[in-house]
Amino acid sequence: MMRVTTSKAQGEPAPELESRKFHRLVLALIPIFVIATTFIPAPPQTPRHEVRDVIHGVEIVDPYRWLEDQNSPQTRAWIEAQNEYTQMILSQLEGRQEVERLVSEFARLETYTVPLHRQDRYFFMKRKANDELNLICMRLGFDGDDVILIDPHPFSPDHSKNVNLMQVSDDGSLLAYGIREGGEDEVVLKIFDVDNRKDLPDAFPKGRYSSIVFRSDASGFYY
Repeated sequence: MMRVTTSKAQGEPAPELESRKFHRLVLALIPIFVIATTFIPAPPQTPRHEVRDVIHGVEIVDPYRWLEDQNSPQTRAWIEAQNEYTQMILSQLEGRQEVERLVSEFARLETYTVPLHRQDRYFFMKRKANDELNLICMRLGFDGDDVILIDPHPFSPDHSKNVNLMQVSDDGSLLAYGIREGGEDEVVLKIFDVDNRKDLPDAFPKGRYSSIVFRSDASGFYY
């Protein structure tokens, strides 16, 4: 069975120093909690537009369905108002920069997902200590070097697109992954040719793919 470990970033401080950093973070949060318990103006109102559906004889009332249209003028105006309100509250908090700095230090760790083992290949997602996004990687053999198969950083200038490892064929030759933009639930499904290091030309609609299963001979897959 493969061991799952988390590599330490270079220059990681000793446990005692990590403990002191955590205590500084707690102290930095105290002013935020104090202000949060003081008077805060009410947030912008969210209009209710009731939509009623009868499903299997049961009436379902959905007053906020209009918010599902992310690009409508009404939804964009609501998002803008909520953002302005949030920034108005946060701008009053002292010590935000110190909290941000300390949280950033804690986040700068190299992380791995649990690998998928196929033949002599291990597939996993990895985020380097100073990277914003996860990489899809492969390792040949347990003690082999990590090989980057898919790096999402060039996909968008603002790094708003990320990838998710979904499944690998039994022989390790094909890899299914999704590309997600921003906080969308839907992904664009891609099939990656591991040996030739390129996407196959197959096109799939954007959607919520809950499960991918390759056929045993890697001639296709079910979703």
